[in-house]
Amino acid sequence: MMDPMALLDFERRTGTSNQDLDEFVKKADAVARAVEQIKNGTFDPKNCDIPGYKTPEQEAAEEKARKKREEERKKREEEKKRQEKLDEKEAWWNRARLRFTVFDDDNDDESRADKAEAWANRIVAAYKSRDANDYSMWDKWEPKDPVTLEEKAQQDALLEKMRNEEFEKANPDFCTQFKEDLEKRQRSTQEKERQAAKFKKQGNVAYKRKQYDAAIKAYMDALLEAPFCPLILTNIAQAYMRLNAFDDAMEFCERALYVKPAHVKALSRKAAILHMRHNFDKAFAVIERAVAADETKNPDLMEQFFQIKVDYEDAHGRADLQKHLEQPHSLETWHLHTMQSLLEKLGDNDADQTPLLRAILPMLQSDHECKLLFRTSGSLLRICARLDDETPVDDDEKRAILECILSVAIDDSCTQHRLFLDVPFRQWIIDAISNNSSSHIDLLLNLLDECMNVKLWKTCIASNMPVLRGLLTMLTGKATADGAANLLFKASELESGRLILTTALVQPALSALLTTLAHPPSTTSLLHTVGLVHNLTNHAVFREIVATEANVPEQMTQRLVALLERRDNIVAKRTLAILLNLSLDASTRLRSDMAAANVHQHVLSWLERNQRGSPIKAG
Repeated sequence: MMDPMALLDFERRTGTSNQDLDEFVKKADAVARAVEQIKNGTFDPKNCDIPGYKTPEQEAAEEKARKKREEERKKREEEKKRQEKLDEKEAWWNRARLRFTVFDDDNDDESRADKAEAWANRIVAAYKSRDANDYSMWDKWEPKDPVTLEEKAQQDALLEKMRNEEFEKANPDFCTQFKEDLEKRQRSTQEKERQAAKFKKQGNVAYKRKQYDAAIKAYMDALLEAPFCPLILTNIAQAYMRLNAFDDAMEFCERALYVKPAHVKALSRKAAILHMRHNFDKAFAVIERAVAADETKNPDLMEQFFQIKVDYEDAHGRADLQKHLEQPHSLETWHLHTMQSLLEKLGDNDADQTPLLRAILPMLQSDHECKLLFRTSGSLLRICARLDDETPVDDDEKRAILECILSVAIDDSCTQHRLFLDVPFRQWIIDAISNNSSSHIDLLLNLLDECMNVKLWKTCIASNMPVLRGLLTMLTGKATADGAANLLFKASELESGRLILTTALVQPALSALLTTLAHPPSTTSLLHTVGLVHNLTNHAVFREIVATEANVPEQMTQRLVALLERRDNIVAKRTLAILLNLSLDASTRLRSDMAAANVHQHVLSWLERNQRGSPIKAG
């Protein structure tokens, strides 16, 4: 039977509540009133009572309130993170001091009592720290003080004793419980190490993706499992450095150094932070410790060392110069005041600076303090930057620039290092030598010769195949032979240079060497070339190639024997050393070629000259 009351129950039939209907009707009535007011010109937006309608002022006020709430929320989150960071820091240092601090053995009873009380206080403080009530934290504590180490040795001895069958039979419950406890602890340690390695790997992946915040989170998770691992601590420091959070980075460097005072990475990163803060004295002291602790002589660490060393020396040198510059003009300081006046005019504008550079050059060539002022004022790097191909500089100005740079670099390792650390300039000079593309190649060769007095430059050139190839092409040129032969000779003093010249570049090297030995452009180039050949013949690979290449054994022997006819003692000594190297293999055909060229007669002739004391022309 139909229920008429059920039909009147609108909410039940439609699913729409009566309250919603009432609100809709109210809103419709309010809209109707507003329309009517608009029609008769009495509508006031400020007094509009349409539900959900907001005036611009109301919206602005609500937006302001929302922003305020958001700012307060962010402040609360930042304060929470700051407090968590402080808590973590305090807990770590409490545990670290508890684990690594050991009081000295002292016969004074009072002193021992005071230290024992302090030790007990540290234990109590650590126990009261945030995580002390979590007994699992004590499983992570692996003390290394002498007393505990002695106890551990006793435990090991006891374990060995328990393996004795008679002892186990006599004490079955004790032995079983002890073994179970020990195995549980070992499993716990292994699990912690596994988890730490997993989180560390996740951090490394995030770091490579430049997701430094994610990397820090993963490393911190790893730190919970291995709180005293220096690698994890230094990784956290490096990630913070990428975020320019240098205070946090320094904190984790200090932690790593507390755990392991000679940790190279921690020392390197601490030095880098101090260097970026221009605290050159402390940075240099720390990087010296890093270099002393590094047994591998890592090239990146050495580059960092010289970078800090240059800034350290320049800072002290500049401070001394400033004292002189602050004095009144006098005969003792006129050169510095004159140089400073010229350097102020030597700006970084696009105007031709050749006249200024010509005026500065004589002072750079004659006065060390002027060279120091030129480098520490930033003028050296500014003129280096003008050599860039994008800078419109004519050949005269380029030559003047190179002459000034060469004058500053002569016998000055600090300048030579500074030039190496100027990466754009270093690449410019490498490209110019590789391609033989500069009209001032003579100056470039002389500059590179000076710079190769420091290991960074020498290693760089000796391991750079395009540069070595470019130098080989210059070896036979009259204008470039002396400089190219000298640089190749220096490069061959390093294993990296000899390896490239005797393998990848062996064919162009043989061609250039045979040509130069046959028709040396100058005595100087010949002297360096025979020195180069001598170094290369110390390599068995090069000797084998010389002995087996078509026509090379005969040509090499003839050219070397011909050099013995020169009355030049140094050339002769190096030539004889080359012949000796080439004849080391009894089966080589070079021996027969030497015999055919009567090399023994030339050797006897030189021996007789030395016995008679005949005047020999020096090379």
